[in-house]
Amino acid sequence: MRDLRKTKDSDVNIPQIETQDVQISIKSQLMQWPVQLMLVPVEAPYFEGTDLLITADCVAVAYPNYHLSLLRGKSVVVGCPKLDDGNYMKKLAEIIKRNDIKSITEPTWKCPVATV
Repeated sequence: MRDLRKTKDSDVNIPQIETQDVQISIKSQLMQWPVQLMLVPVEAPYFEGTDLLITADCVAVAYPNYHLSLLRGKSVVVGCPKLDDGNYMKKLAEIIKRNDIKSITEPTWKCPVATV
């Protein structure tokens, strides 16, 4: 847990940086909008000839290297299998059928909440 301390010059709480924390600035690798699976059209220029990344929306928050390790150079669709109300398979099948998708990346991880 981080120690929040008030600075002498302001009333702003600044987290104390721990030695194992890393501070870097990463350029977003996002190449399109929208990204939510239920909002993207089944045909879109950003799906043509692309590598497609399919992830749960929480992965970008839970995995610090999401942009550099997973998203770089790919189009993306995200969703929450636990909370979204919809048929992912039908929508994904239409996207794959109507576009020239070069590859599909679907990372897996163990999540205590979401079970598909």
